[in-house]
Amino acid sequence: MSEMGKVVLWFVSGIRPVGLVGLVFLSFCSGRAGMVGHPIPPLRDDGVTILRMNSLADQPSFSGEWSVPRLGQDKAFRRVLWKPGGSVHFQAKLKESYLLQFQGRRMGKGAVVAIGGLKFPLDKDSAEFVIGPEAIEPGANEIKFLVEDELRVSSIRILPKRIAVLAGADQALADEMTLFMPGSWKYFLRPVSGERLLLSIDAGSAKGANVRIIIRTGSKTLESRDKVRSDAALVIRPVPGQFQEIEVRPESSRSGILRLNQSLLVRERSHPAPRRIRKAARDKSVLIICLDAARGDHLGALGYSRRTTPFIDRLARESWVFSDAVAEAAYTLASTTTLHTGLPPDVHRVLSTFTSSLGPSLVTVAELFRKKGYFTAAISANPYFGRAYGQDRGFAEFVELFEGARQVQAEDFLEPFRRILEQAGERPFFVYLHIREPHQDYTMPPPYLGSFQSQYLAQTEELRARTHRILDGRDNTGDDLALLRDLYDENLLYADSVIGRLLEILATLRLDRKTVKIITSDHGEGLGEHGMIGHNVVLQREGIHIPLIVQIPGISPRRVLLPAITSDVPVTLAGLFGLEYPYDQSTWGTNLFNLPAERRRLTRALNSNGGFPAFMAEQYPYRMIAFFPITEESVELYNIKDDPGQMNPLPAEGLPAETLRFLIRTHLKNSDKQAAASGSASLREKDLENLKSLGYVHQ
Repeated sequence: MSEMGKVVLWFVSGIRPVGLVGLVFLSFCSGRAGMVGHPIPPLRDDGVTILRMNSLADQPSFSGEWSVPRLGQDKAFRRVLWKPGGSVHFQAKLKESYLLQFQGRRMGKGAVVAIGGLKFPLDKDSAEFVIGPEAIEPGANEIKFLVEDELRVSSIRILPKRIAVLAGADQALADEMTLFMPGSWKYFLRPVSGERLLLSIDAGSAKGANVRIIIRTGSKTLESRDKVRSDAALVIRPVPGQFQEIEVRPESSRSGILRLNQSLLVRERSHPAPRRIRKAARDKSVLIICLDAARGDHLGALGYSRRTTPFIDRLARESWVFSDAVAEAAYTLASTTTLHTGLPPDVHRVLSTFTSSLGPSLVTVAELFRKKGYFTAAISANPYFGRAYGQDRGFAEFVELFEGARQVQAEDFLEPFRRILEQAGERPFFVYLHIREPHQDYTMPPPYLGSFQSQYLAQTEELRARTHRILDGRDNTGDDLALLRDLYDENLLYADSVIGRLLEILATLRLDRKTVKIITSDHGEGLGEHGMIGHNVVLQREGIHIPLIVQIPGISPRRVLLPAITSDVPVTLAGLFGLEYPYDQSTWGTNLFNLPAERRRLTRALNSNGGFPAFMAEQYPYRMIAFFPITEESVELYNIKDDPGQMNPLPAEGLPAETLRFLIRTHLKNSDKQAAASGSASLREKDLENLKSLGYVHQ
């Protein structure tokens, strides 16, 4: 039999294939050297649907006028359903009687529940309805909630009536890892880096459970059977390089309850940077320069035809240049928090641009460097990387250049940067510079203004007014968008000139050869390519593809085509400098100097559309953009190998689409369990005024 689709038995001595099925002893797997496992909650296919109203991971079950999950003053989660109502979707295994259990609060005239021609008045805040088998179909079903005013829902449980009489059913229903027979657990994935599924099944008082494993790819189906003991676990080796559905189906001739004690996606631990690179970085200082809204494809070092970044290009010729780097958030607040913690946005929870800040339990890279004896400092031109959001944590010196409505210019960084380096003295330093440009407004001075267009050679009120009309979408002809691109490039050229002067300061102070330099961005910028201007919710390539350039003195340059993400930066720094990084199990980042050939990537957009987020999910060659709430029109699928500009969406169906939907769901499920408590933003008048000037706050 081929190696594809095997389930294997792991012994202490190594890995031994035994057909399609095998076991792994849990005491060994949990501590297996060189292996790392990440939770991967399966889809439960047993006819039971439990909606606690506390997670966006359940969003595919809802359609219609449902709100996002909301936390009330009583610390309970609810969703609000507005007139005319909405639906809850669920899967039934058999044509049989079902129970619908509802908890909530009716507002106004009440509501009606409808399914399969049956209608039930929802005239109580707590209700249970029996739905006869004539209204249930095996497979997809829909329950409609018809609302006259407003319905506030705290929980919905939909389950076969036979389950309610089972011993221990109430407790089991509260545990999402249980399975009621007949049923199965399902996974959608494409394995990378030799990944395996590791599952342990608790069969209760029984000595074990007979399990059928079914792996379906687009071209074949592989099956196997075995008996699994409660003190051991299945290790399933998926088909390499294929999008696939994996179904784990316990076999039983009677109704019963099983529990999935462990469900992990296991792979080999990523390797550290090569010894020569770690040696070259030893005892050096670190300078990170973040250019706000700098899209990667507008840098000369990444192939842009215009000469927008001559100084960055010069540095790039001595650096590792990562040409396929993607931001993990499409907006500054969440992205910079990921850059400084290595955590995905839905884990660090610094998501809302007006209400959330860095939570008290989170540890930043600056704190780790400071603990290591480094002098730490930051200079920021953007309030979203400011004290109001707790971003000063770990920095001994934190300079906010913004003040009121005046927009900071890149050259304002020069003297504070020089002072910080002098203040560091002989100590190694960790310095972070958050430069506003090329972010709007386009206030670059001549001669940068006028470098790529000749209509405006000086800053005037006419230029400002026309730019704002274009940015607001009021003027959007081809000539308007061409001017916007010209101004963006001129602003980038201006920022690049200041970077050249910052690097010159390093050289003048004889710190150039003693400093690791990183140039990156928090997100990209839409310039009209997909009918969108700006960022925040732009999840196409132009909104999330960022520059990432790393220069370590003494290390030969290299262009890296492998996929990188924002959190690779803090993970790499932790490895190079021996920092006590606490988030190995939560970060998506890995070492930039040993990137995998293939990986999963996820980017979050700012909440919009009633408070719902949007996500970009990628596993090469497919990329999905999904705006919540999920509808057929709000999901786009692209093959970025054939269509790198993402101009020709594909039908969002089949195994690639299901795998990317599963990736988003898995991420949200895991984030619900790992999420840190965010703090509250403390916006000052100067923060609000500057945010207005940047276009984030409107009068």
